[in-house]
Parts: sequence; C-alpha cells; structure tokens
Amino acid sequence: MSRPHSAFQSAFSLKFQPMKRTPKTPAPRLVQCATGWSMMGYPSAKKEWSLERKMKEIKAAGFDGIATYATNPVATGTLIPGLPNLILIALLVFVAGWLLLQYSIFGRHTLAIGSSEEAARRVGIKVERHLAKVYMLGGLASGFAGFLSLGYFSTTSVAGHSTDNLQAITAVALGGTSLFGGVASVFGTLVGVWIPAVLQNGFIIVGLQPYWQMIAVGFVLILAVWFDRVRRSRGGR
Repeated sequence: MSRPHSAFQSAFSLKFQPMKRTPKTPAPRLVQCATGWSMMGYPSAKKEWSLERKMKEIKAAGFDGIATYATNPVATGTLIPGLPNLILIALLVFVAGWLLLQYSIFGRHTLAIGSSEEAARRVGIKVERHLAKVYMLGGLASGFAGFLSLGYFSTTSVAGHSTDNLQAITAVALGGTSLFGGVASVFGTLVGVWIPAVLQNGFIIVGLQPYWQMIAVGFVLILAVWFDRVRRSRGGR
C-alpha cells in the first residue's frame, strides 16, 4: 500500500519519469508539475543546470558584477605621483578634442557643416557620412564617460544620470559653442563645465532643494542661448 501524501505535496512535487526507449522514440524526459506536462530534452536541461550552478558559484565567491580590475586603476590609481588618473584622462581627452577640432580636416568639416549644410555639400563634403561619424564619436565619448563614472562611484544607474544632457548642453553653451552651429571652443567648454558644478556646490551649501537647482541651471542655459542669439544677430549686421 502506497504511503499517503498531502494535497500540497502532490500538487507541487516534481517527478521525473523516463519513457521507454523504442526505435521510433527518442529519450526525452517528461516533467510533471502543477501546470501539467511538458517536454524537456537532456541537452537543454543540462545546460540550464550547469549555468545555474556556475552563477551560484560566482555569487558565493563575492563577485558583485563590476570588473574592479578595470575600474580600480581609473578611480584610485596614480600613474603620475600626486595626479589622479581621472584628472590625467580628462586632460588627455581635452587635448585630443582640441587638436581634432582645430587642426584636423574632420574638425574643419564639422564646423563647416554646422555653419551651412548646403554650402558644405556644394563644396564636396559628404554631409551624411560625416554626421554619422560625428554621432558615432559622440556615442563613444558617452560610453567612455559612463566607464569613468562607474570607476569613480563604483556603481551606476540610469536615474543617477538623468540630468547629464542638461549639464552638458549648459557647459557647451556657456563655453562659447553656438547651438546654431559653426562656432565651437573646446577650451571654452572646459571652462563651461566648471560653472554649473560651482553653482550646484553653492546651492548644496546653502541648502537649496535639488528641484530648484535644476531650474537655476536651466535658467543659466536660457541666458547663454539668448546671449548667443544676440551675438549672432549683431554679427550678421
């Protein structure tokens, strides 16, 4: 006589019952569960079980999902004594951007397209191809900035960078780069980065709410765009 089971145990227990091997029937397994019967082949079940076991071993070893061997030299390393690697990388990126914009054909074509796409197209510049390169370069720079942020803070999230676009546009506009195209300054952008940072630090010291901080940065951006518009209109006269 079979041993009785409770209704709860019989509903959620898993039973593996191998089928009889016949010449026309492979050797899969039938898995009986609360939702009914389903087929599970040997290779897929073995891969899933192996992957699950490997993930448990990784978590047990204390791996938190961040490649610290790559981020720690950026966050805490000092290739030059007394100069953090983050500052050194920022200086190298600044110099590379300045040389690319001021002394390369790529930079000149970028300014020409920003000034007038039609004029650039008439002199033989492949506008669409060049713009694709500009967008790819911007995506590469954004990804590299995310890597530096991860190395500095040891964690990252989408919500923590929701205002980065506003801060970047504000820094570029305050640095003298025209939002209407044709005029750009890498050195001015470097100076423009410091202005919102100093403003936000001052707002934090005086205890201003983060909501009003973003409003203040947006107001500064509006003033910069208005000043650039006035300057362009006077230059056109």
